[in-house]
Amino acid sequence: MVLNNDAEIIALEFGEIFKTLEMKKRQLLEDVENQRSKKEKEFQIWKKMKETHKKTVENFLKDCEKLVHECDPQRFLEVACGLNTRMKTQLDLMNIASSYEKAPEYTQKKMDIKPVVNEILALKLMPVDVRI
Repeated sequence: MVLNNDAEIIALEFGEIFKTLEMKKRQLLEDVENQRSKKEKEFQIWKKMKETHKKTVENFLKDCEKLVHECDPQRFLEVACGLNTRMKTQLDLMNIASSYEKAPEYTQKKMDIKPVVNEILALKLMPVDVRI
């Protein structure tokens, strides 16, 4: 009878250990997937921003062409100053966005399981004092 009880205790306790391990495994896998997804989204946003910057610069160049043909000096200065301001703002945005220029890099990671394994190896059945 006592041996059956011991076997049940072992099965019950290891069931708890397995549940905890499975929960931690799911949590770590979700964290890894969330980080990967976040980096991928940041890279996609950067690619869209880069395309937008390209179109904006092309529009600036078209404005420059119009500016070359402007005969009125006051109008020339107004357009040139506006173009200068827009270009400065655009360059600032491009500078900020350049930090995402590279495709996301995934660094290899490892998990230190030795302390956990050592703790598992240290598990043992201990007598319980049932006296009241």
